[in-house]
Amino acid sequence: MKINILENGEANVQIDPWDLYSVDTTLAKVIAPILKSFRDNTHGCPGSFLDDEKKQYLGKDDFETWKNILNKMIDGFERINDDKYWNLNKENWLAVQESLRLFAKFYMTLWD
Repeated sequence: MKINILENGEANVQIDPWDLYSVDTTLAKVIAPILKSFRDNTHGCPGSFLDDEKKQYLGKDDFETWKNILNKMIDGFERINDDKYWNLNKENWLAVQESLRLFAKFYMTLWD
């Protein structure tokens, strides 16, 4: 797989046949590093961390909470990339499921 995102926002994506053998691991190989870079370079946290009435963050620890959520997402995708994950022990299974749940919940807030 090769991805080239242009300055105008368009993307050129080349998908090779071997990328389709295990789409879950192919995507995890892209998602984990981009989440790491996002975590290391983000400047805020999702609007869902805001108090709707006061229009302010709920607490001083919101940014750290957000980074911890990102770390849980990263952990799950890294476990998918790790051959040990496929042992499917309970710990790995639960960590991956939590990661995917958080990724789905916060997907539309992964912008800075």
